[in-house]
Amino acid sequence: MTLNQAIKTKYGNNISIISRKAVHGGDINSAHALELSDGSVIFMKSNTRERENLFISELNSLEAMRSTG
Repeated sequence: MTLNQAIKTKYGNNISIISRKAVHGGDINSAHALELSDGSVIFMKSNTRERENLFISELNSLEAMRSTG
């Protein structure tokens, strides 16, 4: 799935990426602020497919924290 396809799946077919700006601060992943056509700005991290396990581990950790209330 491409980034544009993922945005449309999450936010609707009428939404597209207007701009993408690098955000600094991380050492492991690339980070970007994406401005969408509806005016919202979202944060995106990316890495290689071989590092997918990092995102899965982060998701599990965030879900564990959320479950504590």
